[in-house]
Amino acid sequence: MRYARSIQLFSEEGYVHKYWKCHNSEYLLQSEKIKELYMECLMEGLVEEKIKLNVKLNCYNLMDNHSHALLHYKNGSENLSNSMRKSHTRFGRRYNDRKKRSGKFAND
Repeated sequence: MRYARSIQLFSEEGYVHKYWKCHNSEYLLQSEKIKELYMECLMEGLVEEKIKLNVKLNCYNLMDNHSHALLHYKNGSENLSNSMRKSHTRFGRRYNDRKKRSGKFAND
């Protein structure tokens, strides 16, 4: 059963291992350019004014069909949630535009 992020992340401060895989377990991250695009979108989401003081990327690993990231958040988990939502929305749109496709890119 899936739980709302507000229930999953209830502490004011903490570390989170963020993991996601490509939709249908496809290898959509094989290209170095696509991996760079993902990191660009992730970093854009982390440097927005309210978020940059509250969410830090500690380490990451990009595989060809999934991704791992260790993030530290403070002042409430909504900062982390907002950062991930903005980053992944941005990446999904850019990926779909480049590949002339529509639909999901990732499964959480």
